[in-house]
Amino acid sequence: MAQVITIAGERLFALKAQNNEQLDVDTFIFANVPGQDPNATIERNEGLPPVGQIVHQQIVQQVGRVNDNVVIYSTVMDSLTGPFDFNWVGLYSSVNQTLIAVSHIPSVSKTITVPGAAGNTLNRNFGIEYSGIADLTGITVAPETWQLDFTARLSGMDELTRLLAADMNGKDWFIDDGFKVVPRSTANTFNVTAGAGYVSGLRVELKQDHILTLQSYPQFVYVDAWFDGDASSQWKPKTAFTVTNGEMDDYIDVNGKPHYVFKLARITAADVVEDLRNIDGLAQKIEKIDKKNGYTLINDNINRILGVTNSIESNLKIVVTGDSLSFNGFGYPTEWGVNGAGYATEQPFGLMGWAYLMRDFLLSSSGAFRNIKNINWQTDASANTVGISKNHGMNMNVIRFSFLDNLKKLVLDIDYIGSGSLIISSAPISEAVKFTIDGIEFDNLTETGSYKGYSYKKIPINSTFIKISNVRKYSDESIKGGAIDVYGTTGANSIKCDITGKGGWTSGQILSEFDSLIKPYAPDVIFYIIGANDIDQDVPLNEFYENINLFVSKARGIKQDCAIILISTPPTSSWPNEKSINYIEKMSEIASTNNLTLIDLVHELKDINPSSYRFDNIHFSKKGDDIVFNIIKKYILSNVNVENNKFIPSRESFTGATINGLRRNAFTCSFLLKTTAVAPSIYYVSDYGVIEVAKAEYFSSDEIESVRVKLPFGMSFNSFNEVVNSLNTKIGKWDLFYENISPIQSIVFYKKDGAVGVPIIGSNEYLNISLTRSTAQL
Repeated sequence: MAQVITIAGERLFALKAQNNEQLDVDTFIFANVPGQDPNATIERNEGLPPVGQIVHQQIVQQVGRVNDNVVIYSTVMDSLTGPFDFNWVGLYSSVNQTLIAVSHIPSVSKTITVPGAAGNTLNRNFGIEYSGIADLTGITVAPETWQLDFTARLSGMDELTRLLAADMNGKDWFIDDGFKVVPRSTANTFNVTAGAGYVSGLRVELKQDHILTLQSYPQFVYVDAWFDGDASSQWKPKTAFTVTNGEMDDYIDVNGKPHYVFKLARITAADVVEDLRNIDGLAQKIEKIDKKNGYTLINDNINRILGVTNSIESNLKIVVTGDSLSFNGFGYPTEWGVNGAGYATEQPFGLMGWAYLMRDFLLSSSGAFRNIKNINWQTDASANTVGISKNHGMNMNVIRFSFLDNLKKLVLDIDYIGSGSLIISSAPISEAVKFTIDGIEFDNLTETGSYKGYSYKKIPINSTFIKISNVRKYSDESIKGGAIDVYGTTGANSIKCDITGKGGWTSGQILSEFDSLIKPYAPDVIFYIIGANDIDQDVPLNEFYENINLFVSKARGIKQDCAIILISTPPTSSWPNEKSINYIEKMSEIASTNNLTLIDLVHELKDINPSSYRFDNIHFSKKGDDIVFNIIKKYILSNVNVENNKFIPSRESFTGATINGLRRNAFTCSFLLKTTAVAPSIYYVSDYGVIEVAKAEYFSSDEIESVRVKLPFGMSFNSFNEVVNSLNTKIGKWDLFYENISPIQSIVFYKKDGAVGVPIIGSNEYLNISLTRSTAQL
């Protein structure tokens, strides 16, 4: 239902006040307007309906003064008035021939008394709010109770109570195990546990467990809460539960009642339930504020979300954003072209600030992750560590395989069974290649162009042996060969972390580009470091508060259960800590109200000598990035474990400390060589990769038939022995000599009877050849 004061009415008020004349309002007009929407906005220049639509006119019978600025006009239609239907009501001044106010309502039937049936009695009220309206109209008497719309007033009181509860305790939270979803002993059934909680500030209570039955997975469980009355006029919160695999938002039902929904749980299997409730009310939040560390506040939902990072199936999407401190592009070689005042997505991929350390730490946290140095691989291409590179992450724990032509191969032996991913480096089109894995075409071309075209790219794999072959240039396939940089392997799902900050920006500027910095990534978790430029530019505290609050609302609009970690500015030499604390207090208020986590770097770093963590007045040095990463690890990533042989999260090791350790494990294998006709054959004995990349060919050396064996990259000849069987000629003796054709070692085998060479082509003899690789060899 909509109601407005018309423009004509407002002008009449002003004219009467200017001329010090009394305003007379004397008539109610009722009409039935076809096709009128009672919820649509009323144009304030609306006039009277056509005469044919007007169904009744009646004088104002009662007036009342609520206060100086609000008066009420009323009329009563008794049981003898009618019959007619109406959906339009107007308040009219016949003396001034002016329509004062208009109300659009759902259609109402006015009936009259007839034999055997009593007609209805209806009263209609107009509340007019205008400065000084009581004096202008000369109304001095108080309104009768029937003239007041107590429904609206009580609804307003209910809404105020709901908002106060949300402000005091948090929007959505539950007491202990109240509304917790747990599996039952009966397959595919679940209990919503009895108890109490708050949904958008509305206190809800479940007297007994509620049983859910599911038919498929995954599914979300939502509680739907609203305020409603019963036949005895007792009003209280009501609840219902919805199971769906989609997202739900608050809504208004057909009766105009607001409904508030909250995602209680995510059920992925008959016995796997992820509890999405927050159990922190005001008391719990106050208890969690660590006074020693200022305003640092850790919300339980962050541990619930990031606690699954070690799972081989974790596919969390994380965004790190904010000002220049989000990527900290300082302290790198000039030739790298890093711009600390630019966008993070325009900087090189291989930066090693705290956010990049976290990115690589989380990627390597999966139980399925294997670093390339911990994978057994064989190749007849060349392989080299990349060295210190602006384009590579993982502290340069990456190997570049250079294929001189499209005949060279790389075989990786993966000790992970199931669907997985090969992690390689993407490349800009100038360096990109196409290649084949088991007959399927792939490429390493960048997908977004961000980070200069370099990033982690996942290639799906479904075998314990991965054979890469037919490498050729992406932009011109007639050019055979090219390079592929390999980081390792992981599961089919893995954590993805994007860094999207912008140097020099305030909270308002970050908010203005939310749709490009955050929205495309649909993050489950956001790390948002902000405040330095707001403080420097003296952005008003209330504006800073509103910017972050709206940022949170927009993020939760994408994913309702998005976990947000606010990170404050660190101490700086540009202004006193007290100035920063004023802004951090605002961040703390937002964190408490919205169930966020806050890390207060001013207090976390206050006892550390600034020279040990600062690059300049505020940005982090190499050691500073390590310190900040470890603060975040302590509070946020304490449940995440990464073995040291996978990744060492330290910017200080960026100088190449880990590169020297990038060596393959010691390895010994053997294979069979058979002197078959036309060309020698190699058979598998102990390593599949060897027979894929080792090469054998016949040739003549000093007119003696010989077979040349080219060993896989990094492998050395150990020994050989003749396999004696009925096919052996038993004439002569096998011997060998070495050829060094860098980077591949070759061994030449031949057979002599005394000084005379023995023909071997097609003799079908077998040699068992043993190879080895030490830890010093790549």
